[in-house]
Amino acid sequence: MFLILGGSNSITNRIYAKLKVRGQRVAFWDAKSFPAGSRLAGDESTPAQGYWALDSHSRRRVPLAEIEGAYWWFYDGITMPAAGMQSDDPGRYYTELESCLLNFLHNLDCFWINPPRTVFEHRFKGEHLALARRLGFTIPDTLIANDPDAIRAFFDRHDGDIIFKSVSSTGVPEKMEPEYLDSDDLLIPQMYQQFIPGTDVRVHLVNDEIFATEVHSDHWVSKRDILDPKPLVIPDDVAEKCIALRKALGLVLAGIDFRKTLEGRYYFLEANPSPQFQTYEDRARQPISDCLVDALIAGGRSR
Repeated sequence: MFLILGGSNSITNRIYAKLKVRGQRVAFWDAKSFPAGSRLAGDESTPAQGYWALDSHSRRRVPLAEIEGAYWWFYDGITMPAAGMQSDDPGRYYTELESCLLNFLHNLDCFWINPPRTVFEHRFKGEHLALARRLGFTIPDTLIANDPDAIRAFFDRHDGDIIFKSVSSTGVPEKMEPEYLDSDDLLIPQMYQQFIPGTDVRVHLVNDEIFATEVHSDHWVSKRDILDPKPLVIPDDVAEKCIALRKALGLVLAGIDFRKTLEGRYYFLEANPSPQFQTYEDRARQPISDCLVDALIAGGRSR
């Protein structure tokens, strides 16, 4: 059996359907149902003897030994229990519940895309930049700060040609306007980057298979309107570094974003362990989900 974690959406539904067409047993499970809406039990002495009840209202229990592989698209937390399971310290209680779940999933002996330890990777954009630089990528001049003086100096150093974005997964990059320098928003920690003129390039990797797409957009950042993505052959040295970065992050699936200048120079922006690949797959006709399903089935058989 294969599990799809992250709830039902256009990506997970696609993976589910392709697994079913291949004759595989597959089920959905959403972390938001834990702990009140699902049950699990893992025997750490003999892990395969445990079970997972995907729905607390069902008597069906899936033996852990039957789970061959899991595709975890995205993690946005669990749900705090209702009355009767409360704590005097909700924050600490939430952390304990989440830790129990993540430990259970990490010890599940199956093939993962992507492994539980990587579900928070999207929160470490600064670390990814440092790792990319060590691997030989070129990165934009970057500042992570909530010090107004440092931000204003950074703005002046680049003649106001700056974008800013959250360090976590949420949000879309914004162009920094001069009036922003006088707002209290400077006290909110953000990532500020030199704006790189050019086009956006998204590189999806499934193991060492590479699907690269160049996006020409009417907007200064293509995440707002992915109008006309075209398949792209990236230079060999960029491809080799992408594979090295994926491996260093412990990922099977990765989405890596670049800005490509008119001169053909690639600036690394970020790496995503839960990329939304369906638009690139559909419009650039790249078989990313087929490759994912191949990897899941092959990985499950190898366990």
